[in-house]
Amino acid sequence: MPQAHKRLMDCHAQWHALQESYFDPDSFRLALNAFLQTHRSVTSLLLKHKSNLPEFQDWFSEYDNHAAKTDVMRWAKKSRNRIVHESDLDLNSSCHVTWIGNWYNQREVKATFPPRMSVNEIIAAIKIHAACPRSGPSRLRGAG
Repeated sequence: MPQAHKRLMDCHAQWHALQESYFDPDSFRLALNAFLQTHRSVTSLLLKHKSNLPEFQDWFSEYDNHAAKTDVMRWAKKSRNRIVHESDLDLNSSCHVTWIGNWYNQREVKATFPPRMSVNEIIAAIKIHAACPRSGPSRLRGAG
């Protein structure tokens, strides 16, 4: 299936373009839209040439049933349909964190952070928050 293989290689290049453009919303939108459409076209090519592949239909039916049950593939299908038929995806990502001090004291702190913050920056911001519940490691610092 040279046609499908070439299209898969296009997906690979577009995946890297997505990664490189993550912090530039317009470039990321363009790369994501292109990737989702190219990704879908791989399936179309395979189905068009299925007669050239022995037992393809059995394999594809099983694969398609499995893929339809995964969160990522459902998201990809829904997102591709949206960008082709309705509108672009929203670009304002955020990271939502729920910090639970411990399982005995169910006090929680909920916060939202921009996607550009590193995990270490998010943890530091949570720890200095005045209402941050004490966690196990925080209590152990003074012990001993």
